[in-house]
Amino acid sequence: MAKAVEGTIIWYREKFARGVVMIEGGRRYMFTKTELEDLEPRLKVLVKNVAKGPAGIVIKGYEDGRREFAPEPKPMPIRRPAGTAGKRKKRGEPGIAHGLSVVHPQFGQGFVVSSTPKMARVRFTETGEERSCRISTVRVLDAQPAT
Repeated sequence: MAKAVEGTIIWYREKFARGVVMIEGGRRYMFTKTELEDLEPRLKVLVKNVAKGPAGIVIKGYEDGRREFAPEPKPMPIRRPAGTAGKRKKRGEPGIAHGLSVVHPQFGQGFVVSSTPKMARVRFTETGEERSCRISTVRVLDAQPAT
């Protein structure tokens, strides 16, 4: 006969007849077989057939019929990738200022609509269209924004 270990019901859905139990040591198992009715979260139970894995687990009450409840569990910590706790992503240098006149070797003269450290959105005056261009391909004509 398999030895029963003590466990705590984490959750149970009667509609689906399945739930999760946490045994001593913190390991959690899903179960579908139970010899009890009215399973509630934090109810302490005996768990049989742990060695068989989740498919063989059977939830059973204490021999003397008592119902004990475990204390409220501590919230689980948020897991973050190693080395990222408290670090913010560094922002690069600002791009070209909004409204500056620039010239592109292929598309001609225009002005900056928006920009990032590597790219600029430029509205070209000859065609009236907007294009995204690498900052390295445009040359700033004046330091004063166009009005």
